[in-house]
Amino acid sequence: CDYAPLEDREEAFIEDIDWMLDNLRLSEVIEGCPKNVRCFTTIDGYLVSGSDDNSIRLWNTQTKQQVGTFEGHTGGVRCLTTINGYLASGSEDKTVRLWSIETRQEVAVLRGHTERVRCLAVIEGYLVSGSKDNTIRLWNPESKEEVGLLEGHTGDVNSLAVIDGYLASASEDCTVRLWSTQTWQQIALFEGHTNGVESLAVVKDSLVSGSKDKTIRIWSVKTGQQLDILRGHTDNVNCLIKTDEYLVSGSKDKTIKLWNLHTKEEVATLEEHTDSIKCLAITNGHLVSGSKDNTIRVWSTSEKEKSTTLEGCFDSVRCLAATLGYLASGFDNGIIKLWNPKSKQEVAVLKGHTSNVLSLTAFGEYLASGSSDNTIRLWNTSTKEEVAVFEGHTGWVRSLTTINGYLASGSEDKTIRLWSIESRQQVAVLEGHSEGVRCLKAIQGYLVSGSSDNTIRLWNIKTGHQVDVLEGHTDDVNSLTTINGYLASGSEDSTLRLWNVQTKQEVAILEGHTEGVECVAAMNEHLISASKDKTVRLWNIETKRPVAILEGHTDNVNCLTTTSEYLVSGSKDKTIRLTTMNYKYRLFPGSDLGIHHFKKLANSSALDYNKSINEITIMPQRINILHVLARQGKEKLLEKALEEGCYFLESRDRRTPLSISLEKGNKRCTEVILKYIGSLENKVRQAKILSLMHRDLPSVLETNSIYLGSVCEAATLSFVDFIRKSELPQYVKTNTPVFNPSDYSSELEDVRIGCTRLKFNFLEGSESSLKLLKALESTGSSECLCSDLVQTLVSYKWNKFKLLFWILAFLNLLNVLLIMGITFSDTTSTRQLLARVFLCNNSFFTLFEAIQLFSLKLRYFYSTKNYLDLLRILLGYLWGVVSLSSEFSNLNSTSILTLVTSLLFWVEGVSAFKLIESTRYYTWLIREVIKDIRGFLGILVYFVVAYCSIIGTSISSSFLETFKTSYDLLLGELDRSDFDDIQWVIFVLGSLLNLIIMLNLLISIISESFAKIVSERKESDTRIRLELIIEVENCLFWKRNQEELAYLWFIEDYQGEETTQELEIKFNKLCKETQVIKNKIEENSRKVNQKVEENSKKLEAIMQLLKQS
Repeated sequence: CDYAPLEDREEAFIEDIDWMLDNLRLSEVIEGCPKNVRCFTTIDGYLVSGSDDNSIRLWNTQTKQQVGTFEGHTGGVRCLTTINGYLASGSEDKTVRLWSIETRQEVAVLRGHTERVRCLAVIEGYLVSGSKDNTIRLWNPESKEEVGLLEGHTGDVNSLAVIDGYLASASEDCTVRLWSTQTWQQIALFEGHTNGVESLAVVKDSLVSGSKDKTIRIWSVKTGQQLDILRGHTDNVNCLIKTDEYLVSGSKDKTIKLWNLHTKEEVATLEEHTDSIKCLAITNGHLVSGSKDNTIRVWSTSEKEKSTTLEGCFDSVRCLAATLGYLASGFDNGIIKLWNPKSKQEVAVLKGHTSNVLSLTAFGEYLASGSSDNTIRLWNTSTKEEVAVFEGHTGWVRSLTTINGYLASGSEDKTIRLWSIESRQQVAVLEGHSEGVRCLKAIQGYLVSGSSDNTIRLWNIKTGHQVDVLEGHTDDVNSLTTINGYLASGSEDSTLRLWNVQTKQEVAILEGHTEGVECVAAMNEHLISASKDKTVRLWNIETKRPVAILEGHTDNVNCLTTTSEYLVSGSKDKTIRLTTMNYKYRLFPGSDLGIHHFKKLANSSALDYNKSINEITIMPQRINILHVLARQGKEKLLEKALEEGCYFLESRDRRTPLSISLEKGNKRCTEVILKYIGSLENKVRQAKILSLMHRDLPSVLETNSIYLGSVCEAATLSFVDFIRKSELPQYVKTNTPVFNPSDYSSELEDVRIGCTRLKFNFLEGSESSLKLLKALESTGSSECLCSDLVQTLVSYKWNKFKLLFWILAFLNLLNVLLIMGITFSDTTSTRQLLARVFLCNNSFFTLFEAIQLFSLKLRYFYSTKNYLDLLRILLGYLWGVVSLSSEFSNLNSTSILTLVTSLLFWVEGVSAFKLIESTRYYTWLIREVIKDIRGFLGILVYFVVAYCSIIGTSISSSFLETFKTSYDLLLGELDRSDFDDIQWVIFVLGSLLNLIIMLNLLISIISESFAKIVSERKESDTRIRLELIIEVENCLFWKRNQEELAYLWFIEDYQGEETTQELEIKFNKLCKETQVIKNKIEENSRKVNQKVEENSKKLEAIMQLLKQS
């Protein structure tokens, strides 16, 4: 076997993808194959092969070992079949031989053909042979005599088939002929092939022929008309066979092709042989091929359902649960059985209920059961003993679950009861349903119930209040589960529905079952449903379609549960079936043919994408084509795969295609994925992909992609609700995507509520949080900074650190006040006291910077602000010490130290205004104005110096004096009384240039900066807060390696549809996107023009050559 099991590779898969691609195989090679295998047949599950070495060999396709031989032919064996307990073989030695299958001995040699025997068939109890001598001969297998001769072909008879009681023959004369078994006369002639016909197969009531003309043709036996032509092979079509799903063809072009006869399309090409394919067979559900490359390959074209039935069920199976390595099942006869799912053996029987066991739930070492005897019983699965009985319901107990330390039970008496597991007492009764409660589910903070009144209700178990009612089903709601953050329900109305618990809205309806849905479960990204229609269906909730249907049960399927390896189903047919859910190349049973398209796509630059690839997942690594394409940097194919709905999976080592793209630095692939996420209209799929992004979020923000804004917008879900809430806005961290914000002591009001659609680590001081914040600080995406995700994150952290910010601001302002007090105080003693307080206060900022330095180490020096902080602190100490030691003689005089120190502390004092919302953006405006006038200042200095030089030509003074004169002009303080005419001209020019033009230019620059800041007020506000938050989080070094994944909620006043500011943001976004599109169009135009020029030059060169010739 040339297949190396992928399970043996435990290394990080990123480095092993190439190795995996090389080892992707659908076939296994049978060792010890003879020379040039020519033909196949099967005997009792064994494969029989004939070959050019004159031998017939018997093979076990399970073990891939030879188990016997038939020897006697003196020429190559060209055809095989079975008849009446015999194996029949035709050979190049011109004979047909019969062999005893039991003894493997030759029992007869049938002679009559004058050339090699090329084909065999069985019809009406006769053995039929076709030969290179152009004849067809009929043999009686009992008398071992020839009983008929059919003539008409003018070339070798290459293949025989039986259809609707007729014999069909294919010949080298390019025809297919149909013979009556009553008269043994030719009754039809099929013409159309342009070269010899090599092979025949039967598909329902049609005849299929393969030819040396490279085509496969389909014929109607009734009308004699050609129905279709299948083209695809590039050489002789040597052999054909029909499987359950496909027509399979083998060719001299070294390939095997599978065809869908409904659509007449090629489904797959199998390309592992290295020479012509000579024969095909089906054995034990596998396709087998023989080739001139001296190999036999066994192909797995589909993963069949692998199920095991537990022995020992003597009544209808009502409920199932997985508990501590056991599988528990409840039966109609009132007993509960525990099974070992590995050994498939029963390990215990729990007796106590006096009627049907209708529900089971497991928690820890306990198992709880509900029954139609109206009781709930608690069992210890370790001791296999009953430990408690809960009584109180007055109707059948149909459902059980656990939530927040309580056991919840739903009953036909229309109530839900909560029981303390610790005290084993009833603690609450929830009433609201108008019919019996059939199912319960704890969904991240809520208790959810489904009822025969066709409704689903959400309950807050802390208050005992009903939160909401979900309506949509038109019959009993039988089962509930959760998948990818959604609530899924199954109903007697034959549908499954998906609900968003946050918005209380239905998001999808899954239809396909023909009778009521009894149970729903989730496994491997798929929703699973069991129905009265006797089937179990696996659903892709993104496409809302079933991806597999399991049909092993013979009656209603009542219940489902899952273990790490199996999907377990219980039925009214008194069976429990364990179905394997992890296969070599799939997450569920189905076709493996996509693996060939997978490998072809990965190993070539072809752009053809086949949707069968979507279902292929290399196990156990959990790698699919998106991982491979992201690593290879094939962005166009990656985009196509995403558009075709390929699963966005997290691998076993917790990498997504986005993770790989970011790690490999494939910017184009990253852009493709982010664009897809941001523009995805399928919100279920979008939510699933976003939920897998939590580790990549900081790296995504660092990309500064133009699609960041749309991704950040998609990362939160918001809705308007009418609730009681006193303090707004609020920002809350939760471990679940469900949160009840109501404050029952407040007035009802419209609020906007939102939540992140992914759980991510934003724990204060953690490495992930800092990386996230710094990425946001450096991003150029205004839309990203203004998104709900970023605004909620920044506001949450701002509220967390607000007290500390005010303390720092107070201490900064205190330093400014102390400097003022020292400067203007009249007494030395007061100055000394204030100076000492100043030095003490400065020591606090020294500690603050020291913590940052310890935490960041060399990264501390990457920030210009940190250098200024160090300079301010050092100068503060120096100024304080100098002032004290000189008894403040350095004050009230020209002192560079005093001036610089005061300036630095006054500038730092401005940070206090960053805490006040109304003044925060002015601090940003000052910064932006300074940044924007840098170029202007250079021009201004140039013109002042130029004016200084021009004035210097008309007066006698030093450069410094002349420069002062120029500056006086700018301030309007120049004495002009003694100017001569030339100096007046210079003065007028200088006034026009410096006072009018330059100052108006400065005003326009400042105005433009102001307009920009106003339009980006939200963005600038966010950037200022980010700076302060990062500075504080840098100090929390003890939290660096901590991780706490959580959701983030916001509750704020509802302001209507869109504010002016939000419209401005969208307008700015539109302008930017328009500019991007314009740039791309211009770039593409340049490329087109270059191509045109190149082609024009080539055309001119060709014309010159033609003229020369």
